[in-house]
Amino acid sequence: MEEKISYWIKKGIYYYNQGQYDAALEMFKEVLKIYPDNITALNKIGNTYFAIDNLSEALSNYDKLRSVYRRLGLLEKERMALEKIGRIYSLQGKDSVAINVYLEVLDIYEQMEFKDAKLDEGKFLVLYNLGDLYKRQKNYTQALSIYQQLLALHSEFGPLEGIADDLSEIGKILYKQGNFSEGLDKFKEALQIYNVESILSKTAITLFEIGKIYYNLDQYSEAFPYLDNAFNYFKELGLQAPDDYYYTNVKKMLEEIKKSKNI
Repeated sequence: MEEKISYWIKKGIYYYNQGQYDAALEMFKEVLKIYPDNITALNKIGNTYFAIDNLSEALSNYDKLRSVYRRLGLLEKERMALEKIGRIYSLQGKDSVAINVYLEVLDIYEQMEFKDAKLDEGKFLVLYNLGDLYKRQKNYTQALSIYQQLLALHSEFGPLEGIADDLSEIGKILYKQGNFSEGLDKFKEALQIYNVESILSKTAITLFEIGKIYYNLDQYSEAFPYLDNAFNYFKELGLQAPDDYYYTNVKKMLEEIKKSKNI
């Protein structure tokens, strides 16, 4: 029987890699007829349904997989299943459910860190997902807390670009909360790092974000140099298509500033 199980798994993986998803599912499901809790088959079936965008079936299999891992006390494997579950809920637009799942994931990370005394890189992605979900809900207080956690982690473990990315996100949230001064400070801190690291695209976007804040505050003389520099960067980067958000908007703002003769 074990030979049959091995054959079905190998054949299913082969079909999956060939993009023959129906055939792959048939093979993996043969395994479940004999061993309903087979970890490999449940995971592969979930992955296959996810690949064909059948999110409800993928979710069902990942839920079963998570239960098996939990019963077996496989904490790290349970965490991996939960991350897939959270991603599906997020894709389905079930943000509150996804948030709760990701919070469970973070709890597992904390348990693992307590045991191993080390930080798993996957925790960063979970925090970013949480921050994005809170922003989608316009829950800026919670979003700010998440990005502040990320900033603390990146400040300790790096890289510098991660610090700048967190500062930018914090700047955006502070701006949305009406805290323009602090928001500008965070963006300017991020800009310094992007300049040092020579990350042109993020330098250009940050210049734009700073200029936009000054522009929206009607402080055109402050806005102009940032927007003008951003405009030149966007041209250098080839972002000049009519449907490009940054190029189109920075060009529009510069034109309005020049018309106002307020610089």
